[in-house]
Amino acid sequence: MRELTISAAALIVAATFFSAPASADMNYGPVQNASQCWTLSGGGSSTNGFGYWGACAHAASAPVAQRTRKHRNH
Repeated sequence: MRELTISAAALIVAATFFSAPASADMNYGPVQNASQCWTLSGGGSSTNGFGYWGACAHAASAPVAQRTRKHRNH
């Protein structure tokens, strides 16, 4: 009878463990890994958790042009 009780308890624990949701969409982990960043997918809600790893977006900056100086001899 003891083995039956232990087996039933182990079965209940295993069923509970495997039926729990993974909650992968609620992972608040890192959004950057080395040189790649996590980007949310476009369609629908932005909180759906779907996305992809890709190159990180850099801050917008224009190349700085050097000013030409006019030398005037007086």
